Amino acid sequence: MIKQGTFYKLEQTFPEESAYTYYGLYRKEQTIQAYIVGYCFDGETLEATIVAPNVGPFFEELVQELEKQAALWGMKEVFLVMDDKQSVGLNYFNRQGIVPAFSEQYLVFQRETYSQALAKLTLLRPQVADLDSLARLLEGTPLPEDLQRTLIYKENNQLLATLRLDHFENEWGIYGFVVTKTQRGRGLGRQVLQSALRMILENSASATIFLEVETENQAALHLYQTEGFQVRNQYNYYQIL
Repeated sequence: MIKQGTFYKLEQTFPEESAYTYYGLYRKEQTIQAYIVGYCFDGETLEATIVAPNVGPFFEELVQELEKQAALWGMKEVFLVMDDKQSVGLNYFNRQGIVPAFSEQYLVFQRETYSQALAKLTLLRPQVADLDSLARLLEGTPLPEDLQRTLIYKENNQLLATLRLDHFENEWGIYGFVVTKTQRGRGLGRQVLQSALRMILENSASATIFLEVETENQAALHLYQTEGFQVRNQYNYYQIL
């Protein structure tokens, strides 16, 4: 059962990723009114979330303060990430004529209702010889700390798919799931996803498993929904700088 409500985009933060995480407190009349957390992995683009119980009276002021602070941090782009049910933010950006730069669906695996047999492909940790192929598949070099949690699938010494498993306590996130173009639409992605699910559930049968996908990627969204994932909510990314 997917719980309802408004959600905040707060990533699992590992100690080695602390250098990429930015925090801020917004005070008004000596009272903390909001908490801001942002993530930047390329030194230029910040994805920020505002957590506040009653942000309505000062939302515009808070956005302006976030812009100023991000500039001080040296950011060239800033995206404010908001649940699409967060009416205060929606109303503000609608008045400004600002539409989301993009949106993501957050999905949670429904283990209780999933009855399919899971594939069991061999997913491996990438070796030095795989790094060039991995960078081409991801269209960029992964961060060293991400590489530690990355898995790949190979056939005939060819790297065909990759994904990353992040977990904190009993929550597991599937990130960076990419299948090489020549294998898309042929069932390999489904088998790799199932194999990753098997690995997680063998590690922890009660694990909460989630992933995110851009709303425009309908093929991936369909795959995830047919493999037991259900949409919990949608995050909109508004560019404010």
